[in-house]
Amino acid sequence: MSGLSSPRPAGRRTNREWSDAVGRLSTEAATAVLSACMLNAQMRSALIQRLLGAKVRLADVAARYDVDEKTVGAHSAKLKRWLFGSATMKGILQEANCALSVRLQTCALIPRPIERR
Repeated sequence: MSGLSSPRPAGRRTNREWSDAVGRLSTEAATAVLSACMLNAQMRSALIQRLLGAKVRLADVAARYDVDEKTVGAHSAKLKRWLFGSATMKGILQEANCALSVRLQTCALIPRPIERR
């Protein structure tokens, strides 16, 4: 990982689940969102961690990887739309939450939503 800590109060050490999740998101983002961009994998990972709550400024990411701050901002905006969606599309986190809810409802672990007529 790029040395950023997970957004949790327990300390600065990242846990394995956090590192694995950010790594998977970073790999997927490379093909789904930033396929036309030449982007350092560690920088991409740092931007994803930032979007998920790590305390880091875009200027710091730009300086660390020697990239123009506007370029870093543009990549961050693309990643943010991909993760969280926009007014016209769902992000992957919303899609994952919906898929998980359906599975939990199918297994009767959570109640199905009440249909209103």
